[in-house]
Amino acid sequence: MRKAIYILALAVMVANVVSARDKKSTPQDTIPVFSEKEAELFTYYFYEAQRCFELKEYDQSLMLAEYCLTLNPQDAECHELLGMIYGAMTADDIAAEHLYKAVESAPKVWRYRRTYTSILYHAGKIDEAIEILKQGTEIDPDNAEIWSSLSAMYQNKNDYTNSIKALNQAERIEGPDRNYVYQKYQMYIALGEKKKAHKEIDKYIKAFPQDYEFQCLQGNMYLSDGKTEEALNIFNRILKEHPENPYIYSSLVNYYIETGDEERAVQWTVDALKSTHLDATSRLSVLNDNIDLLEKQHTDIGHLLLDLIEQDPLNEALHNYYSRYLEQQGDTTELIKELLTITDINPTRAATWTKLIDIAITMNDDTLFSDVTNRAIEAQPLDPQWYLFKSILLVREKKFERAKDCSQTGISLADKDLNTKLALYRQLGDIYSLLEQYDSTYAAYDLALELNPDDYYVLNNYAYTLATHGGDLKKAEHMSSKTIKKEPTNATYLDTYAWILYLQGDKTLSKFFIEKAREYAKPEEATDEIEEHYKIIHNQ
Repeated sequence: MRKAIYILALAVMVANVVSARDKKSTPQDTIPVFSEKEAELFTYYFYEAQRCFELKEYDQSLMLAEYCLTLNPQDAECHELLGMIYGAMTADDIAAEHLYKAVESAPKVWRYRRTYTSILYHAGKIDEAIEILKQGTEIDPDNAEIWSSLSAMYQNKNDYTNSIKALNQAERIEGPDRNYVYQKYQMYIALGEKKKAHKEIDKYIKAFPQDYEFQCLQGNMYLSDGKTEEALNIFNRILKEHPENPYIYSSLVNYYIETGDEERAVQWTVDALKSTHLDATSRLSVLNDNIDLLEKQHTDIGHLLLDLIEQDPLNEALHNYYSRYLEQQGDTTELIKELLTITDINPTRAATWTKLIDIAITMNDDTLFSDVTNRAIEAQPLDPQWYLFKSILLVREKKFERAKDCSQTGISLADKDLNTKLALYRQLGDIYSLLEQYDSTYAAYDLALELNPDDYYVLNNYAYTLATHGGDLKKAEHMSSKTIKKEPTNATYLDTYAWILYLQGDKTLSKFFIEKAREYAKPEEATDEIEEHYKIIHNQ
């Protein structure tokens, strides 16, 4: 409410300097006569409502727009804005009501009709949207966008005949359009009308003879009709005139596959990859299109990729493709080398560093882990995630003070990266615990829980630290109970809860939960501690 009062006061202050709102999109005969002061207030509040909407302050925007409507109930722009606000608030029915009124108030303005039909479409009311668009074509028959939108609505109903008619109207206005032509081609094929599909492509190529992608499509149409000679003639002509066109190579590969000569198809793929007419991106596209064929024919894909890299050694896309290939082959040694090469080409790509760290963790290779984290920090010194990884490594090396400093540096850099900041506070709490600085441990865990009160890792460690170092057992039990409710088969959480109950003197429940911990413990978990607690609780 205080903000609304402030806005009203400000409106009065600026009343003399606010200009009249641009009404080009709204017919003047829909605007009732109202006082100059009301007009100024309307203008100010309307733009403020728009601003709040753009900031996603929907409640404030709604209040302001509704007030504008009391000043001018027939204003189309105001109804449109209310429609968009209610749409953003997922109140589609109310949104549709306002947008209908916008269209009703200004039937010649396409923008309102477009927004209204969009709401209807998302509500699944396709037939209603079609009717609104048909009305639009009657009012403004030379608006290609209306016809295109109408065609799209018909396509959603699989009404290809009417969709094609609508696209023909759009082309009447705009002239031949490759997107329209391709849509009509696909719909004619779906209708089983191949001759009309051919005619569309032929007509477009006649108008745009340099569009070799469509010429390849024409050749593939002949091929699908069994007219192999006509198809090959088209492909050979395109290859002669435009060998730099990547579509022709894929078309020729497809031609030889369809005619049963896969060896020739493989050879065409290899020739394309070696072609000096194609750039690296095009060659990679040809390889990707025909990778299944090459694998089927037992082609040495790795060798082909190395040849491509040799031609363009600094092409990051080629190296990324090769790294994925090496990963699929399980060649970890070469994969590491390739990923390190990628970091040399583009040291700012975080995904490459992360992949290397994942490999180091999987291989339990601390040398690689250390090398990668150090290089990542050098390449991206302001990225907090690398300090987290570095801190983890330092803990493994029992360098706790350095690990603490590293975590604190990461936290200072995390700012809005809340997930990384949370992980760093977790890490810092664990480090303080290892340093036996328990007040600092609790402080770090508290900061972590401020970011995520339901972080079960932190809740468990916090509870266990409290229990084992003379802390508040009731607080520890409350935290620990949350973890076992969330993960009732987690042996570590069950062990913590059992131990807290034992320290509180509840031997019966502590025995029950420690037995559950033993039952659910997995071989890789710290079962020694569970066994130690089991013996103490059972007085063995």
